[in-house]
Amino acid sequence: MFSCSAAETRFYSVDPALLLSGLLTPEGLCPPGWTWYEGRCYLFVDSAKDWADAEKYCNLFGGNLASYHSEDDYNFIRHLIYRAAHSDRQSWVGGNDAVQDCTWFWSDGSNFDYTNWGRGEPDNRGGNQKCMDINKNGMDFVNDVDCSRLNPFVCSMKA
Repeated sequence: MFSCSAAETRFYSVDPALLLSGLLTPEGLCPPGWTWYEGRCYLFVDSAKDWADAEKYCNLFGGNLASYHSEDDYNFIRHLIYRAAHSDRQSWVGGNDAVQDCTWFWSDGSNFDYTNWGRGEPDNRGGNQKCMDINKNGMDFVNDVDCSRLNPFVCSMKA
């Protein structure tokens, strides 16, 4: 086990000019295999888990299932999935209404301010669709679905 005293602790800052010069890339701020975008690191995990287990997996890295807040964010996540899976795989993201029906939240606590729901969604079919997936049937929209479904997923954490 390693420990250090307060006297040994050092803090560093990154000069933004280094990022602009190309000497230090934003990708270098993320763990290997993760992709940097807008101050966050993202990882597509091609392992089928239910929504809760996918969220727990992301928590192991200090993150959550991914949230998105604009069309650009949404398209980035779709593109990340496509690049990794070579298809528009139906995948978990962090939206859920498990606390109260029809009141959606992101698991990372951020504002639920952009969705891109499919037509007629969310519909809570059967009364148990409380979790959000992206790329329903390979299509360009999100859907509410039963949280016990097994899907790959996208994790996100601060860079």
